[in-house]
Amino acid sequence: LKVGPGTEAGVTVGPLINAEAVAKVERHVADAVKHGARVVVGGKRSPQGGTYFEPTILTDAQNRMSFMQDELFGPVVGVMPFSSEAEMIALANDTRYGLAAYLWTRDLRRGHRVAAAVDAGVASRRVRAEISREDPTRRSPRSRAPRRRRRAQPPAAAASAFVRGRAGSTARTTRTTP
Repeated sequence: LKVGPGTEAGVTVGPLINAEAVAKVERHVADAVKHGARVVVGGKRSPQGGTYFEPTILTDAQNRMSFMQDELFGPVVGVMPFSSEAEMIALANDTRYGLAAYLWTRDLRRGHRVAAAVDAGVASRRVRAEISREDPTRRSPRSRAPRRRRRAQPPAAAASAFVRGRAGSTARTTRTTP
């Protein structure tokens, strides 16, 4: 991910709205770390200064952590394991927000089933995305094959990974199976 002004080519993460927003994201990350989350990537202001914040991945997230329950409006994703589809759905629905749900799966039928159970205004899904084990930021060669154009399908969800978005926020909460 490239951090910078949205007017520059290749930039995928722009600035937060103001200094208060940056301070809020910092408080949420600090709270998560204090309660057991680990910062895998980012977790601090960008070296560019201003209102830029590094894209952040937090593992060992818990649903009770403030960043999992509040509207964050920052580039932070928390990874939380779950042991069953029912548990994932319960965790996904355990919020007072529910503008959007972003889910990934290799099983379209499961995706439709979970989409019906997740309480979100919009459910977006990605099917059969393969991640390289050596570098999780790159897709495997098989997944780079040309894609066939498909007809639009109803919103679906999945249980292999879950990202809960809140009122215009970027990717917020990721839940993955152990």
